[in-house]
Amino acid sequence: MNTHNLPAIINTMSENTQSKLFQANNQTKQAVWPAGQDLDPHIFERLPELRSLELSNGMRVVLLPGMQSRSFRVGVFVNGGALHQKIDKRGVPHFVEHMMFRSTELFKDTDVITEFEQDYNLDVNGYTSDDEQYYYVSADLDDEATDAAAKLLSQIVLHPKLEAQYVELEKQIIYSEREAGESQPDQVVLDSQMQHFFSENHPLGGGGVIGESKTILEYTHQD
Repeated sequence: MNTHNLPAIINTMSENTQSKLFQANNQTKQAVWPAGQDLDPHIFERLPELRSLELSNGMRVVLLPGMQSRSFRVGVFVNGGALHQKIDKRGVPHFVEHMMFRSTELFKDTDVITEFEQDYNLDVNGYTSDDEQYYYVSADLDDEATDAAAKLLSQIVLHPKLEAQYVELEKQIIYSEREAGESQPDQVVLDSQMQHFFSENHPLGGGGVIGESKTILEYTHQD
């Protein structure tokens, strides 16, 4: 995955951990205060403690210090939500998100990932929305956990294996999500409204982020 497509990392951490990132001058191209034009300038009026920088590879980073926090979160936003999906492949971004957590170059399967999480008391998760995907790791604030969180997140975002052996399993998991949602009144109302406001030729015109039941079962490894 090209890191130029990753618009931001959001960190909630102590001033000490934050300063370590800013001191890594050999990895940064420039520090920006406030952030560049890609971020709403009004956010700095509401959160003046925000800091922003751009890495040498083009990735934009936003730091949000948690002054009293004893934990932190590091995450990556990806421009790859439901708005980016093909009409005949609705739900594929959400499907890909599920696959990202299955295996990576260093973590061969979910058991290894879970064991690594437990060893460092990490919490890894993600979501897909209409306009983005977000992958994150939360942990207690110490040097070992910080390094472990960065290692795990970089593996999931940059080095997923997306193996064919997990396709059918994830299809069934997502299909069950879809079926469960169809029994929830709020989900039924949301789906109805989305179909009302968006035509069938719009990415959000049917099935929303998860996709329609019949489409989910048609996903292939090539998707």
